[in-house]
Amino acid sequence: MSGQKSPGWVATFASPRELAQAVAAYTTLLLVKLAVYLQTGMLSVLALALHSLSDVVASAFLLLAELMLPRGGRPAHSLAAGRARSAAALLAATVTMSFISFRLAEEALGYLLNPRLAVYRTPELAFALVLGSMLAGCVPIVRALRQRRPRPLARLPGEAHLMGALNDELSLLVGLGGIVLLNHGLRYADAWAALAIALLIAANAVGLIRTHLHLLIGGPATAAGQKRAAAMAGDVPGVRGVRIVDAEGDGERLLRATLYVKVAPGLPIEQATAIAMAVETRLRAELGCPGCVVVPVVGD
Repeated sequence: MSGQKSPGWVATFASPRELAQAVAAYTTLLLVKLAVYLQTGMLSVLALALHSLSDVVASAFLLLAELMLPRGGRPAHSLAAGRARSAAALLAATVTMSFISFRLAEEALGYLLNPRLAVYRTPELAFALVLGSMLAGCVPIVRALRQRRPRPLARLPGEAHLMGALNDELSLLVGLGGIVLLNHGLRYADAWAALAIALLIAANAVGLIRTHLHLLIGGPATAAGQKRAAAMAGDVPGVRGVRIVDAEGDGERLLRATLYVKVAPGLPIEQATAIAMAVETRLRAELGCPGCVVVPVVGD
């Protein structure tokens, strides 16, 4: 989960229950890693625990955003819901960068600059923890890869989980390398591994900020993005013409737009509304436009 970094917004339309389960799972991992750190005294294990803490922070902020969203009305894919999730992701990234990664880097650099005699105990326990975590982390990666399918502009629901899981696996691999090298007599390997994990946490936070800032601030949609949306809307049966106004986007991807679709004259309002809803559903599903609103216009 440490991640979002990545898709339109990190939550990937997860329900509050799923996010609560994620918070509980990451908290459990955090406590286990802290217990192993207290037992082994290895700085790289502490770094992995703080990596889990960053996952707890991100999931907790997203859960808070979901709980604060009004129930009913627009669906969870709406632009307002997406911006709420992005605001939560930005808060989580700020906390992660300003506290977790900086404090960890400070601790690692302090050890490298002023080496002190450290007593490491039961390295086998740390090795078993990291290796077990890596094997368990393969499950969400395989699951996310199976969910992926070609869709160049849409933000796939599994993409955030995939990037987060890959980031976790990379951190675990770094931690494993530090433990193995430390066990072979390289006393600085533990601190270098912790510093590398701190940089990975910071990079993850920077990615969150870059991804979600676009959705919060907004920007004009490109002509190519509007043309693609208009063509997609025009392919829906019953649509005779499309006009797009007030379009915002992130590159060629639309984030918000109002589309007026022309339907046959004399068409009952129920059928005209159904056509507009079909266009709106397609744009959100295939184009990844969370704030696309479609208005039917009856005309000649």
